[in-house]
Amino acid sequence: IQIIEGYPYVNHTVPQKFVIEDYPSFPHRGMLIDTGRHYLPMEILYKNLQLMSFNKMNVLHWHLTDDIAFSLDLTRDRRYSRLQEGNPYPYTYSKREIIKFVKFANLLGIKVIPEIDVPAHTQSWIRGYPELQGHALYWMDPTSSYTKEFVKGVVSEIADIFYGDRRRRETYNGERVIHLGGDETWDAWDTPYLRNWTRDHGCYHNKTDLVDYWLTEVVADIAESTDYTLE
Repeated sequence: IQIIEGYPYVNHTVPQKFVIEDYPSFPHRGMLIDTGRHYLPMEILYKNLQLMSFNKMNVLHWHLTDDIAFSLDLTRDRRYSRLQEGNPYPYTYSKREIIKFVKFANLLGIKVIPEIDVPAHTQSWIRGYPELQGHALYWMDPTSSYTKEFVKGVVSEIADIFYGDRRRRETYNGERVIHLGGDETWDAWDTPYLRNWTRDHGCYHNKTDLVDYWLTEVVADIAESTDYTLE
């Protein structure tokens, strides 16, 4: 019981002993924050966690990357040191900041789901690594083995930051989820090369088939060596 409002009567009634059985209507009570387009200072993110806890919300979906920016700092790894080169603002979130933030969220009963949006909404990646675009008009080339391996490596880094040590894994009760976006490829793959490739591989019926094919390939490769859930 959070609040019992007293009635404006002279003689108040004291309730007898009773038991309240309550449960939420929805198991997933979430909120999304988008730092791939708008950088939010850490104090604002912490304030969001506190407000979520007050309102009984339990899932924070963190959209970390988009065309505008790659908001996670991976510059210490030489393989990904150029991902922030095209960011319009000089701010990113360090591994230490995120680990501390996730720990605080867990204490409030909130799980944080990281999202890297692929294969669309990846201009921030391509500004640092143009080879990821390959045969596509813009965004990532889904037929490129280099692109697939690059994304797998970034997913592995994200997983290590959010779920890396045993203590954090136990806090999540074994549920380790990473979201891969997968939306709005539009006409980025409408090129002669990619049309021929998809027909040759039997996965060209509409614009979403190639997205499904590529995400399935990435998910399958990662699933072979990890137990993360990719959405």
